[in-house]
Amino acid sequence: IFLPNDTQPGFMNLVVGDGGSETFTSPRYNFKITPTITAGQTFKSSTIGNSLEIKGIFMRTVDSDGRDISITANSGPGGLVCNSLKDGDGLSFTCLLGHGFGSNHTMNVYYNNIPIGSFAVSYNPPYLSTINQEKDGTIRIIGKDLGQSVDNSTITVVYSDGYTVNGTVIECSHDSLIFRYPVGNRNNASYIFQLGDQKSNKADPYTLKPIIENTDPAVPCGGGVITINGHYFFNYAKDTTTITIGKVPCNISSINETTIECVIVPNLRSLSPYYTSGTKPLVISSSNPATEKVYQLTPADLNYKFAPPTITNTSTIDQTALITIYGTSFGDANLEILINDKPCTQPEINIHTYSSLTCNVTNYDEMLNKNYSEKTFNISISVDGQYFIAEIFQFRFEPGTIYSESESTGFPNEMYLGFVVFVIFIALISFAAKNQIEKYFEERKSRKAFRSLDNLRLQLRQKHAAEIAKHYTFGEQSAPKPDKST
Repeated sequence: IFLPNDTQPGFMNLVVGDGGSETFTSPRYNFKITPTITAGQTFKSSTIGNSLEIKGIFMRTVDSDGRDISITANSGPGGLVCNSLKDGDGLSFTCLLGHGFGSNHTMNVYYNNIPIGSFAVSYNPPYLSTINQEKDGTIRIIGKDLGQSVDNSTITVVYSDGYTVNGTVIECSHDSLIFRYPVGNRNNASYIFQLGDQKSNKADPYTLKPIIENTDPAVPCGGGVITINGHYFFNYAKDTTTITIGKVPCNISSINETTIECVIVPNLRSLSPYYTSGTKPLVISSSNPATEKVYQLTPADLNYKFAPPTITNTSTIDQTALITIYGTSFGDANLEILINDKPCTQPEINIHTYSSLTCNVTNYDEMLNKNYSEKTFNISISVDGQYFIAEIFQFRFEPGTIYSESESTGFPNEMYLGFVVFVIFIALISFAAKNQIEKYFEERKSRKAFRSLDNLRLQLRQKHAAEIAKHYTFGEQSAPKPDKST
């Protein structure tokens, strides 16, 4: 009996005869038929997966009693799976292939756990299109069919002379991948990506540009070392590279592929117009024509700023109304100091550290006359528009004594502190001397006791020798004589 290819399971009656009185009809019985997969079918899919139409005959997923029949398609344990097989017109199954990579995967189809055929699946090979640099030094490649398997991915860097070295793939999706460039190599190369057993096209050569990674750091106002962290500072050298922050020069002390260290000059009066408030553009230039310009994603990425001033402590006010203020970044550009909103004039900065300055308290007489005892005053300092305000200065008046204090120290007077330190120093010396004297007498006593013990041992040895001499003579031996008195 030849059945149509789209026949589905159901019920069957066998009719014999011409339809007349001599026609016989059998009882109805269940009819089942097993699908058959057309051999030699192959499919292509993107790495994200695809819908596949598998052709054959008797391709039905419902039994004669209306129940769904178990149909599966996979490449083996832990392998690819094509899910949700559904029949269409009886001549095909449709299933959804999951994501994957690689070529020539054999997919076996099972009907009620009975193998009914197989087909082959190959994913599209990866394709590379555009290359971009990330701010953290990694490289992102945009493409297609790049998969999702970092463990099965390899990125090869190909230089113009044919030399190759592998990068490190750290992230991978179907349309992009991110990798770390191999350290210590050249900055111009092409790339080939391999996913499983498939290789991509060779991407066009790309030249890496230097990237600054740390953004908007504070530059020390008193001068010092600035560390510029980044990537791909190829062909930069000390003798051909110049760095400025704003218009302030930064003299290079060391340079390598990922780090540049330079020393910025102090904020002197001669340079004060260049130490303006706000952010400053960082400019790295090179006289070497082979050196790439620094790559910037946005202009703000290359802006630095000078550190704002801070106040940590103050000294006492001496009889000449001078006060010393301690802190950081006491620059000399547009410097302004206020104590209780009154100017502190004629400031002199310690140009070696830029962490202290002295100035003349203009409202000193007012403080003295009005006896602002225990009152806290604000001290504010401004260096070229960058402010710091501290409520740590106290002015007290006592007969014959005028002083200020910082709440952070807890000592009312620096002279008192010096006296306490001196007393402690004398006490420590006395204690040490006493210990040395006691140690000396203890040692003398111990030596005397040892000499007495040695004398006692000597006397015992002499007595013992005398007893032996009573019974022995040189060259012959005699036994002790008995006592005749007994």
